[in-house]
Amino acid sequence: IFIIAYLLYVRCQFIFSFSIDLDGLEYYFVRIIQEMHQGKPMYENPLQFPYSINLYSPVYFYVFSSLVYLLKLNIYNDLHQILVVGRILSFFIVVIQLLILVKLTKKFTSSNFIAIITITLYILLISGHIYAVRPDALKTLFFVLFINYLTEYLFFSNKTKDAVMCICAAVLAVYTKQDIAVYTSLIFLIALIFSPTKKT
Repeated sequence: IFIIAYLLYVRCQFIFSFSIDLDGLEYYFVRIIQEMHQGKPMYENPLQFPYSINLYSPVYFYVFSSLVYLLKLNIYNDLHQILVVGRILSFFIVVIQLLILVKLTKKFTSSNFIAIITITLYILLISGHIYAVRPDALKTLFFVLFINYLTEYLFFSNKTKDAVMCICAAVLAVYTKQDIAVYTSLIFLIALIFSPTKKT
């Protein structure tokens, strides 16, 4: 528990850093949010000036842009402000992931020790991208939800609701950052290999 608290405390300290790139081109994502608030399209023609291209799916940008709008942030004259809010958003999403992981672990064991070890290893293994102004935290949240609902549907219930939520989480994950399609596809394939039933 001390290790978990310490790791999260260290990440909290980074939130207020004046660095414009703690991990993974944070300034790139801030620029896209700024352009969205100027009324520019999220996906511009890369063959025309300024020859920029957005390589990412749109969900994170809409979520972050909405938060910026609601908080009425000065995103042009105070770059630090938007970085802090984006990092807090990512940190909050990581905390939600941890709660879902505890819930998922509790489905298979009643041991609090195993739940604590799971959380500790998760925090140690995730990259700094997860805590930055990037879509990775939100993408991973949807992926963890996908795993949770898939597990619930295949092993603990036969409810259509869980199957639908599983698919919705997978789709939202892909529309947050498209590389997650590889992982969701692998999980579906593994489920089919180990449980080749009509239900799967």
